[in-house]
Parts: sequence; C-alpha cells; structure tokens
Amino acid sequence: MPIKYINKNTISTTSTSLGSFVGRSASEASGWRGITYGNGLFVATAYSSGTNRVMTSPNGITWTSRSDALNPQYGSDNWISVTYGNGLFVAVSSTSGGSSGKVMTSPDGITWTTRNANPVANIWYSVTYGNGLFVAVAGSGTNRVMTSTDGITWTARSAAENNTWRDVTYGGGLFVALAQDGTNRVMTSTDGITWTARSAAEANSWSGAVYGNGLFVAVAQDGTNRVMTSTDGITWTARSAAEANSWQKISYGNGMFVAVASDGTNRIMSSTDGITWTSRSAPEQTQWVNITYASGSFVGIAQSGTNRVMTADLTTNVLVSGGMKFINRNNNTSNRRMGFIIPPGPVVYSPTQRAIFGYGEAGSYQSITNLVSNTGVLANDVAGVGTARAYLGAAGYGGDKAIFAYGVVAGTTNIKNLVSNTGVVAADSSGVGTSRNKLGAVSYGIDKAIFGYGSTVYGTPSSSERVSMTNLVSNTGVVATDTTGVGSSRYNLAATGYGGDKAMFVYGQLDGNNNGLLTVNLVSNTGVVASDTSAAAGTAKTQGAGANYGGDKGIIGFGISGGSYTRETNLVSNTGVIASNTANYYGYIGGVNDVLERGWLAAAGYGGDKAIFGFGALNASRYSYTNLVSNTGVVASNTYNSNPTTRYGLAAAGYSLT
Repeated sequence: MPIKYINKNTISTTSTSLGSFVGRSASEASGWRGITYGNGLFVATAYSSGTNRVMTSPNGITWTSRSDALNPQYGSDNWISVTYGNGLFVAVSSTSGGSSGKVMTSPDGITWTTRNANPVANIWYSVTYGNGLFVAVAGSGTNRVMTSTDGITWTARSAAENNTWRDVTYGGGLFVALAQDGTNRVMTSTDGITWTARSAAEANSWSGAVYGNGLFVAVAQDGTNRVMTSTDGITWTARSAAEANSWQKISYGNGMFVAVASDGTNRIMSSTDGITWTSRSAPEQTQWVNITYASGSFVGIAQSGTNRVMTADLTTNVLVSGGMKFINRNNNTSNRRMGFIIPPGPVVYSPTQRAIFGYGEAGSYQSITNLVSNTGVLANDVAGVGTARAYLGAAGYGGDKAIFAYGVVAGTTNIKNLVSNTGVVAADSSGVGTSRNKLGAVSYGIDKAIFGYGSTVYGTPSSSERVSMTNLVSNTGVVATDTTGVGSSRYNLAATGYGGDKAMFVYGQLDGNNNGLLTVNLVSNTGVVASDTSAAAGTAKTQGAGANYGGDKGIIGFGISGGSYTRETNLVSNTGVIASNTANYYGYIGGVNDVLERGWLAAAGYGGDKAIFGFGALNASRYSYTNLVSNTGVVASNTYNSNPTTRYGLAAAGYSLT
C-alpha cells in the first residue's frame, strides 16, 4: 500500500465521492432481503426460494452460501431482516402464523440457531441493535415490538399504534420505527420499550430509515415526496426524491446517504446531506431492496435478477493546499499520522464529479457552455459568458473548479474565464503569457493546472510560430507568466493526467499536413515538464483529446492519424505508460460508426472515476455526440445529443466534488 504522509496544516478540505455500482453474483438465486455487516463479514438473508437462505462475504464481492436455522414448523423461514450487535448476528422472519421460531442467531454468520420470537405469530419486518438492545418491529399482532438484550430471549412490547411497521433504526440515542400505514407513521423510543407516536412528513408507505451525520433520513415506496428528514426523530420535513420510484431501504456511510428502489429508471439515489438527491444507475434493472455500508463500500442486494448483489466504493478525496500528499488506496481502517486522521475507505486524489464543455466553433466562434452531470448526461446550451472563441484549453484547478484560457478570436488571445464549483463561468480576466491557440491543458499536483505548447497564429504556423512554453495555474486560478518551453514545439496536441497528481502532453503536429506525432512530455507533480520521449505504443495523432479515468489513469484518443480521422483511443497507466490502440469499433448505426471518428473534440473526467469525449468535427460536419468512458477505460458508443449546439475546437474540464 503506497503511503505518503502530510503535515496536518496542509489539509484544506476532504470530501467523498461515490463510484459506479457494479453487479456481483449472489451465491444463489434467492429472494435476498436483509443485509448487514459485522466482525469483518457481510451477511445477507433471503425471503424466499433457494436452498440456502444465508450468504456471507468478506468483501461484498465473493459470496458463499450458508444454511439458515430451520423453523421446526416451516423449515426455512422468510428471513427479511438481519442486524449485528454485541458479537451476534440476529435475523427475523416475516413468515405468518406459527408457534415457534422466527428469530435466528449466529456468532459468526455461518452457523445459525433458531430462537423464538415474542409474540411468535407476528410478521416481523425489521430488527436493529442500539444502546445494548436488539429491537424488532412487526406488521401484525397485538404487541408489534419485541426487545432482547442477548438476541436469544425476547420480550413483547406495545407499539405506539397498531400499524404495519416496516423498519426500525437507531441513532442519536433514539430508536425510530417507520410504518407503511396508520395515522402516525413514525414512532420513537429512547429505551426500545416505551414508544411514542409521531407524525410523518406525509402519509406515504415509509419503508426504510437510517441515521447519519446527526440526521435521520427515511424513504418511501409511494407519495409525492418520498424522502423525509429529521434532526431529532420527532419532527420530520418532506424532501423530494431523485425519482418517483418505490424506494425500499437506505444506508449511510462516511458522508454519503444511498437509497435503493425496486422499480424506476435509475434505481439508486445518493445524497451528501439527505436533502438534495442525485439519481444513479443500477447495474441491472431488477428489484433492489436493501443496502448497507461497511469497509469503504456500499453493498446492495436484490430479490430478483441475474446479478443479485451490487457494490460501489466510496472514495475519500483529500485536497491539500501544498506540501506532501497523502495517498491511501484500498485501506479500510483509519490512519493517524502527525495529528491527522484519514477517514475509512480508499483515499485517492480528488476526482471531480461533473464536467463542462465550453466555447468552440459552429460556423462562428461561440461562448456557450454545456454542463455534464455526474451520471454523464450532457445538458443543453448555457448562454455564453466572456469572449467567444475557439481552439482554447481548459483544465481543473483548486480541486473542484475549472479554467478556460487562451484561444483564437480575430487573432490569438490569452484571456481566461474561471469556472466555479457549481459550473458558473466568470467574465473575462486579463490574460497572462503568450497569446496562442490549439494548445493543451491539464491538471497536475492535485489542485493546480498547466497550459502548454500551441501556435501563436490561427492558420498553419511556421516553425517560429509553434511554441513549447507552458503556463502554470495556481490552486486559486492565477495564471503564471511563461515558463521556457521544454520539448518539441507543436500544436493540436492532447493532455491527460495520470498517477493521481502528474500529467502528460502527448501527440500534436508540426505543419499543415495533419501528420501526427508520438511525442510525449511528462509533467511532474510540481509542474516541471520533461524532455521529449516517444510513446512505445499507439499511433501518431493530432487534433485528439485526453482525460482522466479510473482515479489515477488517463485516456487519449480520437483525432487524425495518418491523414484520416480515427476513433482509436489509448489508455495511460498510473505510471504514465501509454498502451497500444483500442479500435472502438462496434458497427454502424444510422449510417455512421457507432463510435464516431472525429477531431478537434474535447474530453474531461466526470463521476469521480469516468471520462467523457464530446463534440468535434468529421470533415465539414460538426457533431454534439458524446462517448462515455467507464472506470475501466471502455469507450461506449455514441450518445446522440440533439439540443446542444454542434461545434468543434472547444475545450472541456472537470469540476465539483459533489
């Protein structure tokens, strides 16, 4: 595990970002409903079907079937909920009727023992642990709450109302239960024994609740506002869900709330504050019914589908203002050095969640911008700010902001436009450095940027009009004066980050014949540009683009190669090694290649660990197509965006950590 330590005074901010969910195989095709984590183990329980209704996993990815405790009356029960506390896993069943069973316990998640619920005839929907007590709630019966100090012997308790209680959680010294029906659909208790009815924000079918960061957050299967929040569990405020789905359960981990749904287009939503929610794609359109967080990952389960488990890593982003950097990859325990605590979870350099495309040529020079969401959706045009221009550069700076700079107007220019972490473009700022266009730009050193190379004239430059100077950008967006160039003077090049805090300029051309180059200039994490090297793999290109993906790797591609437009891309490892060409040919759709070859396009990172190529030109035609890049570097087929203005010669950069 590579670790570099920082002095605590260099920290500016930390934040979290959620990666894409990946489908995983369950151990059996059972109707999985309950999931928890304890003692280094994920444990899931099934509601119906399957030979074994328990499965366990040390990491949420690889699962092993386990036998449940057989009910003396029914055989296997419908194990709908499971929790962990005081060294014991406890599951409850929603099987109706019966005279014994409905609870099972295990010290290790592997070997299970039947226990008697009280009342045993109830339909028990949820169990939790808090303040030394196991508490379960039911949807039927006289006493719809039961408690236990050891998970073995249970005592019946009266609910505040005889509602169908679907979930119970604990936090902030309070047990909170939710119901899908009844007059008051919330009840609270400080001791799990005496319960008080509370009004829900709306009369919805409330199905899941969690406590995190001083806030209770609940989700519902129906209703107008399918989220509600409360700081005390007593007074609740309605919130809008990301989509009107049937939201089943919700979890919290390390600054992030995540909920799952059993229907809808996007069956995951996330929020850093429990109030504003963002839609996320599930890996499979199936009935996702529960989710938990532990050891740096969210793990969700489904009661149907091909892959009935999904996982996503939660990344802690550490932004530093200077000095040394802290890298802690795949380390899931807190680390304390020199007075600074790194939170649990894999820690990498700050990946931006959103992107912005801006400026360019569409028959005339433009100043419009198009924002990209953290799910890769390209928005419609935003009215331009600043001087309309093309063939400029853009890069992220300050960890969560961006900068557009340089380009061509009537002649070349060095003006800049800063972009806030909410995607707002500022007015022109006076330029610094040599005016030029068709240059490269990229982030380096976590929170700074560098512009480099280019041409001082719009047309085909002479050897004296091609330049190799660079301009560093501070983490506050200040552009420095020219740094004497290193390497071959060239234009129409690309740039990408790699290794978390370094960068490279790559490719380009020397003349008007579109003969590309394989030239590479690496940039250190202090902004020092290295001499020319030649890429050992790939094809010489010009007019391409590059972006980060996968947290610490890069991708470069498209443009012109050997005089012809190309769709090829090349992955860049986290050590700066360029891989051989990836063809990206999937066939034809509507008379064009499924991944359209084109040049003078732009690219940026988005979603924390993915990338997007967008816009560009093919001969005399302009396009607004985008191609998403997964966090494993796979380029997707064209996304046809009909509303944004088609253009080329634009620039793009990532911004925002949320």
